[in-house]
Amino acid sequence: MNEPVKHASQQTLRHAYDEAAVGLCYFDRDLRYRHINRWLAQLNGLPVEKHLGRTVHEVIPDVAAGIAAQLRQVMETNTPIIEGMVEAETPAGPGVRTFMHNYLPVVADSGQVIGVTCLVQDVTARRQAEVRLKARTAELEQANRDLQLALDNIETLEGLRGFSGRLINAQEAERRKIGRELHDDLSQRMALLSIQLDLLARDHPELADAVTPPQSTALEVATRIHEIAHELHPSRLRTLGLVSTLGSLCRDLIGFDVSYEVSRMPKQIPDDVSLCVYRVAQEALRNAMRHSDADGAVVTLDGMPGGVRLTVRDEGCGIPRANTGGLGLVSMQERARLIEGTLSIRSAPDQGTQVTLELPYGQETRPA
Repeated sequence: MNEPVKHASQQTLRHAYDEAAVGLCYFDRDLRYRHINRWLAQLNGLPVEKHLGRTVHEVIPDVAAGIAAQLRQVMETNTPIIEGMVEAETPAGPGVRTFMHNYLPVVADSGQVIGVTCLVQDVTARRQAEVRLKARTAELEQANRDLQLALDNIETLEGLRGFSGRLINAQEAERRKIGRELHDDLSQRMALLSIQLDLLARDHPELADAVTPPQSTALEVATRIHEIAHELHPSRLRTLGLVSTLGSLCRDLIGFDVSYEVSRMPKQIPDDVSLCVYRVAQEALRNAMRHSDADGAVVTLDGMPGGVRLTVRDEGCGIPRANTGGLGLVSMQERARLIEGTLSIRSAPDQGTQVTLELPYGQETRPA
C-alpha cells in the first residue's frame, strides 16, 4: 500500500475512533490512558488531553478501584472480560447509570500483555427496560398463578357442589326409608297396641280406668309418628300434589298462624320441583317459628311463565347478619341451585324476612 492511501486509512480509523458513540480507550501496563475517544472523555468529565498519561485513579477516583482490579486481572491472565456491568454516577450527568465494559488484552509478538483495550457502552435504557420486563414478567406469572388457583377453586367448588347434590339426594333417600319404616311399621304397631288396649277394656270392664290413659297415649304417639313420617317423606306430594300438600303443612303448624295463598298454578309439576318447593317452605316456616318472634307468616304459591314461585314472608325481627350463612339457609339455596332455580332472602332488623324461590318446571333438570 502506498503512503497516501495508508495515511488516508489511518485518518479514517482515527476519525471513527474519535467520533464513535461508545467509549473507547487503551491502558498501558501502568494503567495509564494512552488513547481515549471523545465520548468516553466527556463521560469522565475531562477533555481527551487531560486523560493521556494519567492513571485511572487520577482521572476517575470514585470508580477507579473496580476498574483497576478488572484491568489487572486481564493483564495477569491474558483473558478478556466481556460484558462486565458497572453502575456509577459520572461527571457527565447526575444519576446512577449502567455501563457495560469489555476489556480485551493487547499482546505483543513476544506473548506478553502490554496493555488493555476498553470498550464502554451506556446500557442504562436497556437495563431499565430489562428491569421493567422482569417486573412485568413476574406480574404475568403471578397473574397466571392466580388464574390457575381460581380455576382450581372453581373445580373444587364444582366438586363441592356435586358432593352437596349427592348428599341432598342421599338425605332424601334416607328420609324416605325412615319415613316408610315409621309409617308402615312403628305407626301400625302403635295403632295395633291401641286396639288391643281397647279390646282389653271391653273384655275386662274393671280395667277400663287403668287402660284408658295408655290407650290415649298410644293414639297420640301413633299420630305423632305419622306426622314425623310425613315430615321425613311427604308421600302426599305424589298422591295429592304440591298445592294440597303444602296447604296441609301450613295448616298443621300448631301455635303459628300461616296464611296460604295460591294462584295460576300449572296442572303438572315435576316431582323434583315439587319436593324442592316443599322442603324450602318447610325450612323457611321452621326458621320463622323458631327465630322471627312473629305470630305467623304468609305463604304464597303461584305460577309464572315457565316456572313456579314460592314466597314465605313474616313480619318478625329479621335475620341477624351473622346468621345469613346458617346451614338451613345454605341448604335451601343449594336445593334451588340443583334444579337451576334461584332463591333470594330479603331481611332487615325489625322488618321481617322474605324468602323467595323461583323454579322452572316442565323441562329437564340438571342432575345432582
